Amino acid sequence: MNQVTTAPRPETGEVAQLLQRLEQEFAGMRKENPPDGWPEESEHVSFLVLSLELLRLVGVVVLVLLGVFGTDGTEVVILLVALGLLEGGYRLVRPLDRPLRKKLYRKGRFLHAALVQGNPQAFDPELDEAVPGTVVYSFDAQLGTDPEALNAVASRLYSLREQDRSDMPEEVGALAWRLYHEMCPNPRQAVPASLGGAPGTWVADVTIHPGDRFTALGGLALLALPAGDHWAGTQLVPGAFLDRAGV
Repeated sequence: MNQVTTAPRPETGEVAQLLQRLEQEFAGMRKENPPDGWPEESEHVSFLVLSLELLRLVGVVVLVLLGVFGTDGTEVVILLVALGLLEGGYRLVRPLDRPLRKKLYRKGRFLHAALVQGNPQAFDPELDEAVPGTVVYSFDAQLGTDPEALNAVASRLYSLREQDRSDMPEEVGALAWRLYHEMCPNPRQAVPASLGGAPGTWVADVTIHPGDRFTALGGLALLALPAGDHWAGTQLVPGAFLDRAGV
């Protein structure tokens, strides 16, 4: 991936006004999942989840067959118990993507974000498929609305890619490994103070869809949940919504 540069940095007050404009435009859409004009993000399902779903399906088919062809009831009871156990296991490991997205649309905050790295095609007008990217953003009132400071954090993060990780503090080395290997999506990670991060500053992977763009101020707009590290708690604001909001 490459680091993508943005337009000249705006003032803090301009960023706050832009985020407020997005919030106002989105106010009536928070109960939609996904909101009108927002892409439906694909779920990332593990092999374990797929296996449990397959076993549940097989169990239901067998239960139906037992009902059709008759049984003394013992097999049905055993199968119902097994299905109950499978259901409990599924609820423990099922994908969090969908319920988290729903929560994101209801309770997420609009934030300014800086792009740390992205696919070379990211934000190309001719982009015809979704590509990955990595951003940094902050819930801190000062850093989160200071594009110059946030871009400086993004630059420091990007520079970690080619540095020797053997002498890095553990939390910095983990970020360097993540950025170098570009394995998306990852759980979001806190940015330590040594890299310019304030409390509530995160690195997160996002999906960049065709039509997504920078705001009129030259940054990125993000919807994010303040708690939790699951990647689905962060989403890039789509270009169509930026157009709608006039930003």
